[in-house]
Amino acid sequence: MDLSHANNKWLVLGMLRSSEVMGMIVQRLKLEDFRDNEIPLRVAFIIGSRWYTTNSTTPVPYEVAVSAFMDELVPNHVLNEADALQFGEILQWAYSSINTFEEHKTYVLEFLHKFLVDRKVRPAAFGLDRAENIIDRVQDLNRTIASASISKAKFIDPFMSNTPMLSNAVRKPWGVDWVDIVTSGGATTGETTLFLAPSGGGKTLTNIQIATTAALCGEDSLILTYEQNAEGITNRIYAFALGIPIARFTGLSKEGFHADKGLKAKYDQVRERLAGKLMIVDMLEAAHNNGGGGGGATEIELIVKQARDSGKNPRYVGIDWLGPMANNYMAVRNLNTAEQTKIMNQMADDLRKVGSNLKVNIFVYHQLGTTASASGPQRKPEATDAYMCRTLHHYMDTVICVGNRDKESNMAWVNAPKVRNGVPFMDSLIQMDGAMSCWRLVDKSEVNTETMQIYRQKTESKSDGEDSELKVSRRRDPLAFNETIRTYLG
Repeated sequence: MDLSHANNKWLVLGMLRSSEVMGMIVQRLKLEDFRDNEIPLRVAFIIGSRWYTTNSTTPVPYEVAVSAFMDELVPNHVLNEADALQFGEILQWAYSSINTFEEHKTYVLEFLHKFLVDRKVRPAAFGLDRAENIIDRVQDLNRTIASASISKAKFIDPFMSNTPMLSNAVRKPWGVDWVDIVTSGGATTGETTLFLAPSGGGKTLTNIQIATTAALCGEDSLILTYEQNAEGITNRIYAFALGIPIARFTGLSKEGFHADKGLKAKYDQVRERLAGKLMIVDMLEAAHNNGGGGGGATEIELIVKQARDSGKNPRYVGIDWLGPMANNYMAVRNLNTAEQTKIMNQMADDLRKVGSNLKVNIFVYHQLGTTASASGPQRKPEATDAYMCRTLHHYMDTVICVGNRDKESNMAWVNAPKVRNGVPFMDSLIQMDGAMSCWRLVDKSEVNTETMQIYRQKTESKSDGEDSELKVSRRRDPLAFNETIRTYLG
């Protein structure tokens, strides 16, 4: 689609007379997006973008535009004599005939939108019906449309109504004391959380602890595992849910299980509460069965919808973990590994949108970076400590970080450096109980944080009454304890 000379004039006007329009253009277009016969547009882009890089809040002054045109572009033969005369006429019109740009802004933006569709959206849509993976192409097309769109702001007046626009975002606890403490009470509806921990530092264990606790509290939970198959984590689920050491299940045959009357009785008791509440999806198996799997956030969205179609309504969706998820996505598409950081950022952003749209809480588990992993257990990790992709936290509502464990005490710091609508950097000490497949909250006042060891001389009996009462409450009724914490946090 060739653009007429008249329309070219309006786009040139926007580039030179409006810093707002020029800002939209430099974010969406490059010089090569303008065709060779669109000399006025190319010249205006050169002048406008150069000015915008150092003066993004003001339009191009007339003297600057004329100087760049006459003293540089014409002498350097960027445009021939006929083109120079044409641009000179447009330049004179843009600054002399147009007194106020604002009255023409709507038309300029409308034309800019058509131009972006022509140069960005149409090429992306070309051949869509013949694409091998049409779902991926549609996703790419949607991103192109979004990036090419001109923002039409919706102005919201918070005092328009007699009744205030009150937020209904209330944090709901998970029933896992240390998670609820560092997040100021749990999670709000649709919130997405990034959980960082070192390699072997408790990502899967945490996924199990939150999902199973939520299920024990009567909620549906969904675990998506990209690294281990389902059978690889069920023993740990049983250990946590039944409160029986994992060694009891290791190597146990079906015959041995039925012969152990005490174990079977405990299993049957817990099964009554959890049957149909906790679901696992082996993403490796799903990828194999689907000829490689679609991968990405779209697949997560379809799985959640599938769960809902079957009568389940999961609030918790735990993805274990982002690294293998991105690797699978890239392998299916033969993408270059150099694109991994970009892919992971895109996945994080897409998952946040899925969580918000479906009103589910997605926990994205990811590995702590090598620098943070190599540091001592005394160091409290930061949101920027993510492995390979230090900007992941920008796309998340909450970031929870677990540091390195002390090898002797199995204790580690946990904190949430980012909590939307909450209190960041609240920290706790937790201790891994591998036998029971869970983290346990530790009283910080009883720990020497330099050595990460419990003070030998301090015992439970020496604690004051209030502390002792909280400890007993935490052991006997985690949910009641969390309500106490929420009250304390306001």
